[in-house]
This record gives sequence, C-alpha cells and structure tokens, in this order.
Amino acid sequence: MTISSTVRVAGPFIGNGTASVFPFTFKVFAAADLQVIRLIVASGIEQQLALNADYTVILNGDQNSNPGGNITLTAGALPAGYTLTITSDISNLQPTDLTNQGGFYPEVITDSLDRATIQIQQISDIGDRTIKVPLSDGVVSGLTLPTAVQRANAFLAFDSNGDPVAVTGGTSGAPATVTRQTFSGDGTTVSFTLASTPGGLGNSALVYINGICQERSTYTIGGTTLLFSQAPVAGTNNIEFVNFLTTSIGTTDASLVQYTPIGSGATARSAASRFQEVISVKDFGATADGVTNDATAFTNAATAAGTRDVFVPGGSYAITGTVTGNFYTDSTVTIVGGTVNTINRIGSTLSTTGSLTVTGTAATGALTVTGTAATGALTVTGTAATGALTVTGDLAVNGGDITTTATGTATVFNTNATTLNVGGDATAVALGAAAGTVSVGNLSMNAGYGSIAPVYGCRAWANASTYSVSGTYSRTGTLVTVTIANHGLETGFRAELDFTSGTATDGFYTVTKVNANSYTVVDTASGAISGNVTQKCFIRASANIASASCNVANGLLTLTFANPMPDIYYSTMASTDQTSAGFLIATGASGGGLPGGGLTSQTTSSVNVQPFNLSGNPSLSNNICVAVFR
Repeated sequence: MTISSTVRVAGPFIGNGTASVFPFTFKVFAAADLQVIRLIVASGIEQQLALNADYTVILNGDQNSNPGGNITLTAGALPAGYTLTITSDISNLQPTDLTNQGGFYPEVITDSLDRATIQIQQISDIGDRTIKVPLSDGVVSGLTLPTAVQRANAFLAFDSNGDPVAVTGGTSGAPATVTRQTFSGDGTTVSFTLASTPGGLGNSALVYINGICQERSTYTIGGTTLLFSQAPVAGTNNIEFVNFLTTSIGTTDASLVQYTPIGSGATARSAASRFQEVISVKDFGATADGVTNDATAFTNAATAAGTRDVFVPGGSYAITGTVTGNFYTDSTVTIVGGTVNTINRIGSTLSTTGSLTVTGTAATGALTVTGTAATGALTVTGTAATGALTVTGDLAVNGGDITTTATGTATVFNTNATTLNVGGDATAVALGAAAGTVSVGNLSMNAGYGSIAPVYGCRAWANASTYSVSGTYSRTGTLVTVTIANHGLETGFRAELDFTSGTATDGFYTVTKVNANSYTVVDTASGAISGNVTQKCFIRASANIASASCNVANGLLTLTFANPMPDIYYSTMASTDQTSAGFLIATGASGGGLPGGGLTSQTTSSVNVQPFNLSGNPSLSNNICVAVFR
C-alpha cells in the first residue's frame, strides 16, 4: 500500500479530566515506533511518556488499509491544564535484508519503502520547526555558527552580510549588560523578588522554567517583583530570569525621534513637535521641593512662553519675590513664601502660603489659602470657587460679593471663633431677603445706643384656646378617633378632652389630624366602648415647648421648655382676647402684682402664666398668647 498522507502528528489533545484514550491515524510498524509528549500548560514543560509505564498501545490490525490505532494512559484521564501529542519516532535504520536468489514477498518491499518515506516525513517535520533562510536569498553560505569558544558568554547576532556572529556584552549590536538570576520553584509560590528593577516594564527580560522560555502572558514584572499567574513546578534552580539591558543611544535631537500616538487614525510626528505643545516650569529647572527657590525657573518659563500659558505640575514651589506670568495647573500646587501672578486651576486643588492672584475660575473643586487672603494676597477676578473656598487667616472682598448658588441651607461662615464681626465700619448691615427669615442665636447691638445688653430674641411661644366644642368618638384598643365639625386643630396640638360617656380617659392629649372634622389621640388604657366628648381647650406651641397644659377651672397655663433658659432673667409677654371681662398679667420671678398672684412661677425649665378678671381673681380666658424672650 502507498502512504498517501504527510501527517505524522495527532493532537495536541486538551485534557478535560474525562478522556484517557487518544487516537492516531498514521502508519507505524510497532508500538515502540510511537512518541507521546505530555505538556504542562502553566509551566510550558514537556514530558516524554514511557511505553507501558505511562501508556499502552493498540494498533489497528492492517496498518496499510487502516493505519493508526489508540494509546491509553495508564494513570487514567488526562487532567485539565495538560495537553497530549502523539507522533512517530521510527529510527533511521533499514532492517530489511533481501538475499540473492532468496524468496520474498511484495509486502516486504512495500514496508521497506514505507519505512523510508516515514523517515523522510519525520525529518521534514523537524525541518519545518527550525529557523530557515528565505529562498529569495539564493545560494547561502557562511551560515555556520561560530565555534563554542567564540559563542561562550556571547550573544548571537548577524553581520552586514547576514551571517551569524558572536558578540560580547557592551559591543555594537549586543546588550550593554546581562543579568541572570535563578529561583527554586516549590509548586506553590507565585511571587519572586528580583535583585534589581529590570526597567522597561520587564520587556527586556526572558523567563525560563526547566529550560522552556515562558510566554509573556504567564507572568508580570513590577519593580523587583516577578509574579507568575500559576505557581511554577517544584525544582532546584529551575526558574531562570535573564535581563538584557541595551546600550544607551546617547543624546540626539528630539526632531529626529518619531512619536506615534496610540489609537486609530493617529499620525506619527517628531517627539520635538509633541513636547513643544506644552511649556512647563520644570523644563526650566523648577524642583517643586518647597525649599529650593524656583522663582528663576518660573520667570524663564514665562519669558520663553511669551503670550502662551505655562504649565505648573503638582507640587510645592518656594518663590522669592514676585513672579508675573500666565500659569496653569491641573493638580495640587502650593506657592511658599512669595507671589505668583497668575495661576489658573483646571484640576484639583490650588493653595498658597504666600500671595496668589486668580483670573477666571479659581476653583471647580477647592481653593485653599493658608495665610492672609486680602488685597495683594488673594485677588479673584471671576468665580472664586464653585466647590469650596477655604481661608486660614483673613479674607478681604473689596467691591465684590460673596455669593452661593446652593439651595436649601448654605453656611456662609462656619467658625470656631468666640466672636464673629460682620459689618465693621458699615453704616448699614442687611441680613436676609425682605420676605425671608433670619435666625440669630445671640445678637449684640451697638449702633447709636452706647453699650447695651444683648438684643432679646423670642425663645418660645404658646397659644391656648379654651373655646368648648362637643362631638363624638370611637375607639379601637388605645386609639381614639374624635369627630368634631371644624375642630381647627393640627397635628402636634394638645387638646383637653372630657369624655362624657364611654370608656375613654379624660385628660390632655397630643393630636394627630385626620381631616378638618376628625383627629386621633392615644389613650393610656385600652377599651372598646365609644361615646360623646367635649373638647374643652387646645394648645399649640413652638418647638422649644416640650409640654403645655391649661387648667380650664382657673385658666392657669403651664409651659415646660425643651431647651432650658440660661437663667431665670427672661421676659414673658402675654395677651388675652378678654376686653371688659378681664386682662392677663405676667410679671415677676414668683408671685404676682395682683391679688391672688400674678406670674406664679418662672424657672429656667418652665413658666406658669395666670389670667385674671377685672375683680383680680384667676379667670379662664378664651384665648391666651404667650411669648418668652431672652
């Protein structure tokens, strides 16, 4: 039979943890004619398996009409992370002996010819895996490698004729230095420390495991750390790291160096044209260490730039005197000591411990000034900050405004100082809009009145109404629903309720409004019987009133403060709707100025207010209003 296929390799088969039998379809004469290679994918290490010890072979019965067979791994399925390749390894011998006048069969001649063809195919496969000279080179001579003595500790290079030569480190065409370091794998460790940083992101280095060069995707190099994606196999000094550092090309004109940007459609140009787009103070020797005087570097950069802006990289720059120019930054810049006019910020934070002039938008993130931010120190033309303006020292605004675009609550001054002066020598200071509200905690006034006590502000207020109205109620457990037409109450008001029938408990309750005709209260006891109710009075109060009650028998109104007064010397103003029937008086810390007592008690935590009739006796008033000032 003829050999009609040039294929002498089966596989590589990828391990999946299931398959243990692998086929091949090329002719061999015996099981020993096969070579089986197992590859560990992670490490790139190849292992040649042994017949019978690692695998067995079953050949097809007729290798002429049905060549090939199967190999079976003795250890079972090929695990994931491994591959298996089968080829032939027939020795380059001719075992057939044709004797003179001896008998022989045509099959003997065919097998002999097949053997020779197989041997040629094996050699051809080896040739296909070697480095070859292109056919267009014509007749090639001189491709012999240098001798072993010449190759020792040298590099393979090619001369001007393309012939191989051996060059030593540091000579033309060879790396300046070569460093070599070995490690021992243990099957677990993935990180190894290099003796020095290889430079160039490690792209000048090669890594070998058991003599097999590793693919770059299987490891990374960062600084002095060599990190494998999978732990190398155990072995003594079986990991080799070789780094090639090429000879410096020296100094050359940037216009001679080509720069190609990354990305589709990018156009190559010279490095000189690329670098000249931006003028930096560091191009002129600025150190940005906060100590060395960088004023000269700033000045020279501004002069070279002309009308262009000069870039200031992030850092701390010591400046002596004043530097004038157009500068900008996209990072944190600190000017120490002197003055720089002008730095436009297009990035994070701009700060100074000296003087700073800002034209345009000073900050979209934060503008920080440590020192005196005044005329000559901080000058802002335009928007000072759309993020935050922090000043440690004084802030002077001459002829301009301090504004905020914030909605809701905005803090204009947030200070730990014990005294905050607003106005200075101003003849008028306005706070808040005409229809707005200004909250003042403690306000002192000294404008034409001499030294006077602080202006008093209203600290609390309450309103008690004793108009009596009736209705009905229903209840479920402790929840009581009161129904009174147009009751006039809102959620949070306190109402005195007299349940004239049913099981609800009389007393003062905090109201939860349902609608204009009903509200709910919570009883102290559970019940189920409904009935009639009389609303005898209700009270509404400010947030600083923790509790309020009204005695409908004599009209006494008791208020308890949520935040106590600083002392008992506060003023209480009260009024009533009584005209000819009587009037309200509230004077003194305790006791009163009328028969029966006036303001019965006044403490830091509560106050009692008592209305009187014209006869001087305590009397219920239909409507009592009380305000407390301090």
